[in-house]
Amino acid sequence: MSYIIKIRRLILKTLGRKRATKIKTIIWNIISNMYTYFKSVEPPHTCRPYGVSAVIWSKNEEDWIEFSMRSVAEIVDEYVLIDASTDRTPQIAMETGRELDIPVKIVRVTTRNMAEVGNLGLKHSSYRWILKWDPDFILHEDYVIMLKKLVEELDSKSEYYLILWPHICLDGDLFHYNPKDYLHIEPWLFNYHSKLRYKMIGWLEHLDFSLFYKRLFIDKPLSFHLITVKNPVRLLYRKYWYEVRKKGILDKVDLEGYARRRIVDEYGTTNVEEAAMLYIKEILSRLARYKPHKHLLYPKLLKDYLKAHGIRLE
Repeated sequence: MSYIIKIRRLILKTLGRKRATKIKTIIWNIISNMYTYFKSVEPPHTCRPYGVSAVIWSKNEEDWIEFSMRSVAEIVDEYVLIDASTDRTPQIAMETGRELDIPVKIVRVTTRNMAEVGNLGLKHSSYRWILKWDPDFILHEDYVIMLKKLVEELDSKSEYYLILWPHICLDGDLFHYNPKDYLHIEPWLFNYHSKLRYKMIGWLEHLDFSLFYKRLFIDKPLSFHLITVKNPVRLLYRKYWYEVRKKGILDKVDLEGYARRRIVDEYGTTNVEEAAMLYIKEILSRLARYKPHKHLLYPKLLKDYLKAHGIRLE
């Protein structure tokens, strides 16, 4: 594991994600102000038209892709889908885009390098704001107007911004979360610049941005990350995908064959569906019941989903 990742995890464990992000934001902005004081940078409006490109990295995400796209429809001007799916994800994305009257670009990829995937998203985006939006992210409707106004306000300035806020991570199903690690904080919304790149640090991709970017941290959850709220079989295969990725052998193994061998080793069965249900039970055994009134109420999109499936909220 990279020393940078080890240090980052130690800081997060010591301070907590929100406090660590606040401190990092203050320090970074001091450095950024010093940098831009001595070196001028061309303003964002010189290279691209105003608007927001939602860049979505997807592989077999037909469960939530429509909900994810709908949740940010009032903010974005286009969807850019960097897709490696074998299911109906791209078709659902195109149908949703047509219904919302928002253009959808689909870029098919075969690479397993996530930094390359991210850079393709930047390359094919059109507007001067990028929303990094995974197909299992759901923005709460209460914060749509706030984010839209924030982008408009910041766009009137001649500076580059990275806007961060916490996602609340739901695990296993829509009613559970990990109380020890339930916030996912990264720069989700930021200005495009030609120097902006994703790079691999260890087995994870990271956004590599220049010192002239200012960080803006919104200190409250605005959205949900349905991190393991997936089809059980799909989720099980994703587990092994992460496993080979961590080992650095993603491009050297047949994932299907690897997964089936590991299923026998871990769950003592060749039945993938049976192993998947055991895995879901394993996940839920480590989690706590999510309490909406304590953290963030469910957005209307998720309430409608639960109602359509006959699932009652407590």
